[in-house]
Amino acid sequence: MQFQTPTLSALIKAAWLGIRLRTELFVLLSVLSGILSAILYMPSAEVISNLIEILDGQNDPESKTADAADAIDEGASTLFFGHLMVTAVTTFLIIPWARACAPGALTPSAGGTKAFLRRGFRSFLHMVAATGMIVLLALVALPTISIIGGALGGLGNAVTMTGVVLIVWASIALTGIANLAIAAEARDRRETLWTAWSRGRFFLTPITGALGFLLLSVGLANMIVSSLLAGLLPSGIAEVIGMVLSGTFIYAASALHVSALYLVPDFRDLRPL
Repeated sequence: MQFQTPTLSALIKAAWLGIRLRTELFVLLSVLSGILSAILYMPSAEVISNLIEILDGQNDPESKTADAADAIDEGASTLFFGHLMVTAVTTFLIIPWARACAPGALTPSAGGTKAFLRRGFRSFLHMVAATGMIVLLALVALPTISIIGGALGGLGNAVTMTGVVLIVWASIALTGIANLAIAAEARDRRETLWTAWSRGRFFLTPITGALGFLLLSVGLANMIVSSLLAGLLPSGIAEVIGMVLSGTFIYAASALHVSALYLVPDFRDLRPL
């Protein structure tokens, strides 16, 4: 295996090449992920819809805050379960796509159902761990930034904005490292977030940049298509289709990023020429 530097442009090109070579598989898995995610996330969507109605429907700030807090308290478990289910659907369905794109001519169904469940479950754990770290980072960093920003007076806004940007960048970076671990798991290589970090830290900027670019691209596409559907279809149908599209686009960004990450060298593959 020859070494290739995974630049931002190289990662984007690799993601695009994956679509061109395996268009049918990519579309099939993306749509399947979108449908399953929409079905599993419907209870959570109802909680969010109720919360939005509460925030928009009352004029008394104190009453609005109390009702919103009650709605969040009652729906917290539903929101948590919905997020876990969507994460599980995405990570499990990434495995066949990643194996199809991985070097070594791997077959997506190799090993049968047992191997698929093992790879998917370990990938799910990687993403859950990364999400937990992101939540912990936000819980610690946001109050700290707020305190520092308030103490600096006129410079507070600049410091706050800088801190928020850094938190967003760190969140995308952690997700990128989790995707790197998923790419290894798809090849039946045991990985942890720490070992994935050890491999990816030298290329963290292009890994993060590629994921950010893909998320921004699919986010804009989702916004445009959802707006068109909202104007053409009845509200109920448009909401359901919008949820399916959201799940589809989320999967698309994650799957493309994972397939592009095979450019990041795995030193277990390196052999003397």
